[in-house]
Amino acid sequence: MKNSKQAIRHKCTVIDGTIELFTGWLKEVNNFDDRKYKELAKNKTDKEIADMLINGEISDNDILPYLSFDRVKSVCDILEQVGYFA
Repeated sequence: MKNSKQAIRHKCTVIDGTIELFTGWLKEVNNFDDRKYKELAKNKTDKEIADMLINGEISDNDILPYLSFDRVKSVCDILEQVGYFA
């Protein structure tokens, strides 16, 4: 069992680590440039986006927020037709 000083030190280490992780995450979010994905959503067809997902050129987490619900459904239908989810 830890004495009180060790327990406090452990808690401080955990808090410091959490703050460092949060700070790193916040920097990453602020540095993320979403222009690429907005342009893809605007200029690519649903089939082209599906192909990019299949080939690993883009991630669904990156592109899907920029597509309308109807386009997401269309991309998912294309992916399902080619057996992407199997």
